[in-house]
Amino acid sequence: MTKRMHLMDLLDVLEEASVIGDRDIEVNGIAYDSRKTKPGDVFVCIKGFRHDGHRYAQEAKRRGAVALVIEKEVQGVEGIPLILVPNGRRALALLADRFYGSPSTKLRLIGVTGTEGKTTTTYLIEAVLRAAGLKVGLIGSIVNRIREEEEATLTTPESLDLQRLLHEAVEAGIEHVVMEVSSHALTLNRVAQCEFDVRVFTNLNSDHLNLHGDFQSYLKAKATLFSCLRKGPPQRELLISSTGMTLIAEISFEGSHGLLLATSLSMASIEEPTSWPGVLPPA
Repeated sequence: MTKRMHLMDLLDVLEEASVIGDRDIEVNGIAYDSRKTKPGDVFVCIKGFRHDGHRYAQEAKRRGAVALVIEKEVQGVEGIPLILVPNGRRALALLADRFYGSPSTKLRLIGVTGTEGKTTTTYLIEAVLRAAGLKVGLIGSIVNRIREEEEATLTTPESLDLQRLLHEAVEAGIEHVVMEVSSHALTLNRVAQCEFDVRVFTNLNSDHLNLHGDFQSYLKAKATLFSCLRKGPPQRELLISSTGMTLIAEISFEGSHGLLLATSLSMASIEEPTSWPGVLPPA
């Protein structure tokens, strides 16, 4: 079934946006790839590493875009609303979450980050939850398993694709979704607006500094996962060290300092780990 929403309702989440044009129009969807734009879509111009989405604004309009989200002036797109924002990627995440009804709040969302071991850890968690009789979805670097299994193109999907997958999980009656969360995804706002119930940190080394530049920035990017808190009481975090020893600690995380606090703890094995609240049923 096609989702529809009025533009004025969709734009409520963009507090820093300046709008030129009519807000009282109906929107059928959101797009960030001009080739996939359909009539009735809002097209969000994203500055990528190789391409700038502003260059494709005219094509998006020709394909039926009814509004454009932009960071800078574009030519040849007169006649449709223009929404000027400071950060197109963050705007995309906010709009996608609103359009799909904040699906992460309706799921038990488990995020796994770390330099190594994300895929293995998500597969293990998925298997454990399935064995417990729970309906589970998987989002990762190899496949995404929600309604059907589909090949993954990114470790963590772009925010619009991620929110669509989470929405499909809700629609399919899935209760838990376990996903890989890369440092690129955290830096590029792909998981903005996602509320995680459980966050897993595997390890950290200097293998992926191409985007971040230095180790401290890389650590800071990883730490942002621990600010994606579900509103409520402190929750348990699972930490897995490079030696395989684990620690489950109940910590009150405050902003991006949570990971720094967690990783400062001494890693120690636990013979009988406590179950994760709201994820595994009591014995």
